[in-house]
This record gives sequence, C-alpha cells and structure tokens, in this order.
Amino acid sequence: MNVSTGLGDRHVTVDSGLDAARVDFTSIPVVDLAPIFSDDDAAKQKLGEELKDICTNVGFLYVKNHQVPDAVIDAVFAEAHAFFALPDATKMQYHIQNSKSLRGYGKLLDENVDPANRGDLHESFDIGLEIAEDDPDYLAGKFYGPNQWPDASHMPTFRANLVRYYTHMQTLSKYLFRAFSLALGMPETYFDGIDKGKAMGFMRILHYPPQEDAVDEKQMGIGAHTDYILKQDDKEALQVLNSKGQWIHAPPIPGTFVVNIADLLSRWSNDKFKSTMHRAINRTGVARYSIPFFYNVHHDTPVEVLPACLAPGEKPKYPPTTAGAYLTSRFEDTFAVYKQQKTEASL
Repeated sequence: MNVSTGLGDRHVTVDSGLDAARVDFTSIPVVDLAPIFSDDDAAKQKLGEELKDICTNVGFLYVKNHQVPDAVIDAVFAEAHAFFALPDATKMQYHIQNSKSLRGYGKLLDENVDPANRGDLHESFDIGLEIAEDDPDYLAGKFYGPNQWPDASHMPTFRANLVRYYTHMQTLSKYLFRAFSLALGMPETYFDGIDKGKAMGFMRILHYPPQEDAVDEKQMGIGAHTDYILKQDDKEALQVLNSKGQWIHAPPIPGTFVVNIADLLSRWSNDKFKSTMHRAINRTGVARYSIPFFYNVHHDTPVEVLPACLAPGEKPKYPPTTAGAYLTSRFEDTFAVYKQQKTEASL
C-alpha cells in the first residue's frame, strides 16, 4: 500500500495491517546530544556526521542528554492526566472551533492525519507561541493566534506548566537545528535567527484511550504521519515505518525524546534527509499520553532547497513555498474544523 506524507510523494508500505515487527530498540538509533551544548568543535562535527548517516538512512531517532529537566516533563504529563479527566462539557468550552488558529481542545475523531483513515482516536489540547489579540501577524491572518486556556478554577497550574515546557522545547529545537546544519555540511549557526524571534512552534498534549475491541485499520489512535519531537509516556503504542516499508515498534526509552526528520527539513534538503512515517495504536488496555512538539520557523520564512543540498545539475524536487503556507496546507488537510473556517472566511 502507499501512504501520503503531505510532501507530494508517497511512502511505500508492506500491507501488514495493524501489526508491527518487534525488533531491538537499537534498530532506531539513540543519539547523545551533549556535544551540541558544548564548546567541543570536534565532538560537534562527529555528532553532525552521525546525524547525517541517520537522517539519510533512517530518518528517525531517539535523543538523550537533551537538557529538558525531568520535572518540567513530569509536570506536563500530570496536567494532561488532569485535563483529559475533566467532564466533556468542561473540555468543550475550550474547543478548537473557538480558535482561528487551532488552539485548544480537540475531541475524539476531530482529526484525521492520514486521508485514507476515518478519524484519529485521541483527544488533544494544542498551544502555540503566546500571542496577543492585537498582534499584527494574527490580525493579518498568519498562522499565529492567542492560546485558549482552561479557567484557573479547573486547572490552576495548567498554563504555567505548558508554557514552561514549550519554552524548553523551543530551545531544544534550536540546538537540534544546529546539529542538523552540521549534518548538512553547513556552518553550525546557519539556521540561527531563521525564526526571527517568532517561531510558529506548535505543542500538543494527547490522550489515547485504549482500543480494547477489534482494532479497525482505518481508525487508530493516530494514523500514519510525519512530525518532529515526541515525548512518550511508558505505554508502548508508537510504530515507525522503516526503509523496507515495514512497521516496527518504537518503545519508550526513559530519558529520551523521539525525533523525526520533519517535512520542511526534507524539502530544504531535497529529500537528502527523509521524513519518516509513524503511527500510534494503543492496544495496552490502559490510557496512553504523549506530548508532540512541532518546531516551525517564522511564518514568512522561505522554504526552498538549500544550495548545499543540490549536486551539480540536480533540480529541486519541490517548488519554493513559505513556512506559513506549508503549515496552513497541512492543517487544512488534517482538521475539518480549520478547513471549514478558512472556507467561510473566504466567502
């Protein structure tokens, strides 16, 4: 079968249904990020070479020594447990239909990341960069916007803990981009400032109820897709598509994040670095929680193949675009609510 990535190409998969191979987790590399936070240039170059090999041949990795404190991570998981335990009527007060920028709560089946499926079996709560109602980029219709926050009477520490985590993930993302820059054979600081101090980072907390009955291949926790940095809890549900088109398990590893080579990096590198499909199927019998973070640069940042990624005579595989235009297209494909809002706004 083929699975669309949203990049315009398609990943070929072996038709194995919902099953995934159980392989040793070292089949997905574990990378030590400590050098990128240091002043050791030789160690940084070695890290870049390691990432080049992984990004070219695997596209999916765990990272350790990422400098995000355990207390920050644990606090967000605690908030996720508490928020999704609220009554449905309370959660719906903060539904994404109330936001022009998809900030807030998403109920079961609101989202469908794989067009071949019938909706994803998870709840979500999404935030982005803290933006005021009178922000000029928001008023101009760019993909920025105020966050919706639960009333303090419901969730007194929710906002503070999610913003703290978000800030750490923005920092981690910038250092990862330095490592990716080295992997592409460019100066370490090539991507510094590309977000113009206003990155469109997007953070989610997700709740996957257990799929206790027969699992429908067209309706799972989250369908096949690509994204960026993921923190799992201790429940095994994540599956990764390998280079042979086979789904393999990516079990949680304490102290690590899962990093996927995201779509824009694929476009910048002319597919030298390939984004990797993954999906989540929660057959553990208990609820699962995860925290994905999507690092996106400034809305107006041009996205076109980097000169360093084109061999003599080689042509770009993708037309130039902007980060904002690409992100908007992906959300229109995934969220029916957002597509409806955009259609109504154009009438």
